[in-house]
Amino acid sequence: MNKKERAKEIPRVIVPQGAQKRIASHFGVSGETVRKALKYIINTELAVRIREEAIKNYAGAESIIKIRV
Repeated sequence: MNKKERAKEIPRVIVPQGAQKRIASHFGVSGETVRKALKYIINTELAVRIREEAIKNYAGAESIIKIRV
């Protein structure tokens, strides 16, 4: 019996090294908040602004990570 592999697509915003710290300083939040926003763990208005800022001013790029479930 063949099992079909299922993949889950998870969005991410990838930023260069050191950018998360600068983004946290820019918004006056913790690095943990920035990490959770960039990994789409939180989806508040602030998280959306963090992602937009990361892409616009910190050389961030949207990416989709595929994981098997």
